[in-house]
Amino acid sequence: GTDPWSFDGPEAPLAVSPLEGDQVDTLTPFLVWSNAFDPQMDPLTYHVEVWTDEAMTQQLSDEDLLQENDPYESFWKLEVPLVENSNAWWRVRAHDGLVYGPFSELQGFFVNATGEVPETPVPIRPLDGDSVAC
Repeated sequence: GTDPWSFDGPEAPLAVSPLEGDQVDTLTPFLVWSNAFDPQMDPLTYHVEVWTDEAMTQQLSDEDLLQENDPYESFWKLEVPLVENSNAWWRVRAHDGLVYGPFSELQGFFVNATGEVPETPVPIRPLDGDSVAC
């Protein structure tokens, strides 16, 4: 009774946090998403990917078969530490036991776990010995 030419797997989850342009204050942030919908109401697991570049050529983490945390949202704490003062990108997709659904939109964020002290200002002018007209 189903159409073999029509995809009936889970929809894409929706990224919740961190979102594009966000800044995180830890090297191992929680990644949070709204759970996907499955037309057959099958129980879903999730597959999360984390990348060090937006082109997705250098994968940092790839975690699969993550269980839903509650009926509406799920999360996963990154286990591999990110690099301080760097960008990272992540996405997530659902699996209904038979097929994977599409990935969520790729989300890029900045890692700033340590608030660095600003550099000491260096005067440009007047230089030592210069006279200044008032």
